[in-house]
Amino acid sequence: MSDSNRILVHRFGDPGPWSAPESSTYANEAHLQEVLAASPHWIPGVPEGSLSVRELPTSAGPADVVIVTADGALTVVECKLESNPEKRRMVIGQVIDYAAAISGDGFDSFRTAWTTRGGPDLGAWIAPEGLEELRMRIDNATIGLCLAVDRIDRELQRLVEYLNRITHDAISVTALQLSYARHNDLELLVPSTFGGEIAAAKAAHGDGQSDRWTRQSFIAAVEDPDDQNILSQILNHLDENHPPDGGDLFWYGTRPRGGLFCRVHVEGPR
Repeated sequence: MSDSNRILVHRFGDPGPWSAPESSTYANEAHLQEVLAASPHWIPGVPEGSLSVRELPTSAGPADVVIVTADGALTVVECKLESNPEKRRMVIGQVIDYAAAISGDGFDSFRTAWTTRGGPDLGAWIAPEGLEELRMRIDNATIGLCLAVDRIDRELQRLVEYLNRITHDAISVTALQLSYARHNDLELLVPSTFGGEIAAAKAAHGDGQSDRWTRQSFIAAVEDPDDQNILSQILNHLDENHPPDGGDLFWYGTRPRGGLFCRVHVEGPR
């Protein structure tokens, strides 16, 4: 830990000098997971009262910490210590991989995995509209990403900035630094964040300056009437022939970007 990030301790009223704590490192990454899972609201954009589970199983492996808010937002967190030899870009790849696996595995699989890891019944905890929002976010892969570390460096800042530029407006990419120290029976924690303002500005832009496409506006934007007719026939055909699993088949992105996205099933699997 650099001098600018050092934590010093001193007993109130003691005339002696400030000193370094007995320990200024986590025991291991599981320790960092435990600290974060107990207070997930430290992550930018995650409100107090949100719930979390650790080591959520996915088809890509266990995700360190997964957080669900009362309104159905979903965030996947990867925890890494500075002492871990893995490069930051590899860690970013991991959190993206877990989010992609959650989306690919589907809502029902997520709900089962959540309960398996001790999470409460989401149907009882979240209002119906929040549960539908969670389903949509999993189907559409609009899942927040966060990297929790004991020190944010410039390389991590650069990766967070870039990922916020290239991802969907509804996807926030943030970093959380939790500097830790222990002295006798006292634990000290200094949280700081990066990327929250960038993600919030991106989301505000998506909600205001660029309207979301609907099926009607998307078809209407096709200039040729024959092409409009063909597109309508294709969409209607897909509507009629996809398995009735309760999820939306289409979503459209935002203007002026975006496009038509469709879930498909091949011999049953999505």
